[in-house]
Amino acid sequence: MNNYARLGLVAAAALAVAIGGIALLGRPSNVGPSTPPTPSPIPSVSSTPAAAINPLVGTWLAPEVTCAQQIAAIEAAGYTAEQVTQASFGDPTCANGGTNRYSIVFDGLPLTAKTLSVRIHDYGALASSNSYGLIGDSTFEFGGRAGGAWEWCLTFRYTIDGDVLTLDRIAPSCTGTGDAPLLDQIALTAILETASFTRQP
Repeated sequence: MNNYARLGLVAAAALAVAIGGIALLGRPSNVGPSTPPTPSPIPSVSSTPAAAINPLVGTWLAPEVTCAQQIAAIEAAGYTAEQVTQASFGDPTCANGGTNRYSIVFDGLPLTAKTLSVRIHDYGALASSNSYGLIGDSTFEFGGRAGGAWEWCLTFRYTIDGDVLTLDRIAPSCTGTGDAPLLDQIALTAILETASFTRQP
């Protein structure tokens, strides 16, 4: 074989090695069909710990109510016009008319507390500041405390349907207390039971 033929064979062999090396370098390291990456789970947005433990936590707003609507709620709860007058709550005839728009703010902290603060506003102005405590999945105690004990207290049932809160008094007292003063019974009936409340952002 002459020199030209040998040089041709060497060149052809070098070219084959180069092509093979390029092919090997260009191949992906993983063998087999590729699979799409598994998406990482999206973290769920949960409410605050206080709201998770206590569904009442937050601010709730009722629509504007008239004096006549409040008297109707008081009468539906079993109170008479004489009792309204006796309690000095207002005029049971609603001669002067008037409207109210109540909001109620249930605090949720500290999480371990058995009783928490609750505030009632009328057209945004603070009307009263009291305490409450959950006693079941659908009931809570509401009243004034002094020295770590209830000074007066009422028991309410609550229902939450979506963002709507409805309250109904089920007892004029709480466990271990006597009946709340008549004025507190009538006032809270007018404030909390005349209309439902809507959760505020």
